[in-house]
Formats: sequence, structure tokens, C-alpha cells
Amino acid sequence: LVVIGVLNLRDRAAWVDPTDGVSWAHSGTGLRADRVSADGPGRRAGIQSGDLLVSINAQPVSDLRQYSVLLYDNLGPNASATYVVISAGRPRTVTVELEPKPLLTAKDGLLTVLAFLHLGIGLFAILRGWRQPRVFHFYLICLAAFVAYLYSYTPAFDGLDQLVYMLSVAAFILLPPLFVHFCYGFLYDSDQARSRAAMLY
Repeated sequence: LVVIGVLNLRDRAAWVDPTDGVSWAHSGTGLRADRVSADGPGRRAGIQSGDLLVSINAQPVSDLRQYSVLLYDNLGPNASATYVVISAGRPRTVTVELEPKPLLTAKDGLLTVLAFLHLGIGLFAILRGWRQPRVFHFYLICLAAFVAYLYSYTPAFDGLDQLVYMLSVAAFILLPPLFVHFCYGFLYDSDQARSRAAMLY
């Protein structure tokens, strides 16, 4: 799990998204500029909040799926794109220089620290008291938390990303019952806790 997590981190660190600095939202007539970053390429090209996106490089755009396919598959970071937008009821053409946007953020850095902190606590507990009851259970909680905090797939969604996705979903599903089962084992005797564990999961 640690090796998969490190490989996933490597892929996320290397991945950059193409961005026009505009947050597009669905409207009744297509995609409308909801928020335009003050220092983004969209603002520099003249796109304003409320503009309606008609096409990119002469390709019609009516939803976020088409928009994503054009940016990720056809253009990519550092590409130059010709947008046709409708502003105040009038169509106009603008040239947008797409910028690379790192996938990893400061929030991901904090989550990575928390993930390895949980793993370290779990390893410390199991190495120091491996003969004690419920220590392995506590270690499983820490391991599930490690996966839940660290794993996140990239837009490539290749084989590793699919594995990361499945493991992260499994960790999120297992973490609550693992924790409740652990607490339940402290409140009741081991035999009673064990007999009702299957129901809990």
C-alpha cells in the first residue's frame, strides 16, 4: 500500500492540468463563465463572468464533457486556443493561452503528512505492543486512514489510477466500521464484541 501510494504521489506530482482560469457552469443554453480568475489566461484574453462559451477552435462546446475533452485531449498545457463567446448578446472571438496547473496543492501536502503520520502511529503501536489485544485492529484503522488521506487518482485514470480509486473507496467504506468495532471491543468483553462484529460490518 505504501509503494502504491508513493507511485500515485509521483504521478500526481508530474501531472499538470491545462487551465484557462475560468470556472464554467452549466446553464440552460450551454456553458457560462461562473468565475474568472483575476490573473488567469481567460481574464487576460477578455473573458468576463457571465460570458457564454460557444466553441473552442471551431469545435462546438455545449457541456463540461466536451470542454474537458478539448482541453485535455486536443490542446493540453501551454496551447493557444480560439474561443468564441457570447457577451452581452454579441458573439466575439478571443485567443486564450492555456496555462499548466499543478495537480498537487498545499492541501494535498497536508493530507500526505496526515497519511504518513497515521501510518507511523500504527507501525509504532504494532511494533511496541504486537502481543497486546486489539493492537493489530488499531493498526488496520491507521492503515485505512493512510489510504483514505493519501490516495487520489489523476485525470489519466490508467491502471494505477483505477487501483488507487478502488483502494481509496474500500478504505473510506471500511474505516467507520473498523473504528466502531475497535471502540466496541473496549466497552464489552472480547467474546461479545466478536460475536456481533459481523453485524457491524
